[in-house]
Amino acid sequence: MEPAVYAVATMDTKRDELLYVAESLRQTGVTVRTVDVSARADGNEGQESSPDVPRATVLGPQTIAANAARGEAVTAMGQALCRYLQEETAAGRVSGVIGLGGSGGTALITAADAALFSELEACLQTTPTRQLIRLPHHLNDPAFAAALVEHFQALRGPVALPDAST
Repeated sequence: MEPAVYAVATMDTKRDELLYVAESLRQTGVTVRTVDVSARADGNEGQESSPDVPRATVLGPQTIAANAARGEAVTAMGQALCRYLQEETAAGRVSGVIGLGGSGGTALITAADAALFSELEACLQTTPTRQLIRLPHHLNDPAFAAALVEHFQALRGPVALPDAST
């Protein structure tokens, strides 16, 4: 299996954004695998597009109780994602990871994002070509896109973007 950028999001709330980022990367020739880290099992039924890596694959043998508090569920998913990415990296399948989170508009989302990011910071082994970078921008902020491209190109080198006029 060819190494890929793993595009990670809670597809119950960030499906459209994740698919947009994944398609944008694919248009530059990057192999991408979408990864669903929804804390809850519900909310993805009837969707047209499935993730390349469903939440059950990320969880592996781990389970999250249906009645678990949101913070507990997010922490458990963060731990499962950490384990999953370590396994995928050790197998040589990861060339990069991009994670899309909530806007941080509420204490609940902020705490959930912080828990997930903290789990990743604690276990992800960074290298000159694999880094975990926290950006202080909302996903829809043009500054986020500019910073994302800047960091990506610093790690991978310049990428020719498709001509938008064609």
